[in-house]
Amino acid sequence: MNLEGMLMMDTVSPDPQAPSLVVFGRTAGRMDEVIRLLRDMGGVSAYGTLTEAEALQRIATVPRLGAVLLGGAVEEAARRRIRDELARHHPGVLTSEPGQQYPYSDENIVADIRAKLGAQGR
Repeated sequence: MNLEGMLMMDTVSPDPQAPSLVVFGRTAGRMDEVIRLLRDMGGVSAYGTLTEAEALQRIATVPRLGAVLLGGAVEEAARRRIRDELARHHPGVLTSEPGQQYPYSDENIVADIRAKLGAQGR
């Protein structure tokens, strides 16, 4: 059995008005954990990406983009390009950057996502 096929790379909320998150990380196993964490948080759809190109494509196409989570292993140059893209084409969409903006932990990821989505009136 292919482990890659068993990993969760997205979760779609049954609520069509739920905000969406793009999650850009570098490790498939951790991506699975974060997507499951966001699923369990509820009220959001989350789409995992493992490359910058995938992240930029998802940012451009997901419905109701609410935030972009940049994982701890994402390089600073890629972070800058993602932030620049958001500033140019998605003003008001915030990044959540565990290990950069706040201490890395599952609890802090959930708290930061909730706070950032709440700041947008959700």
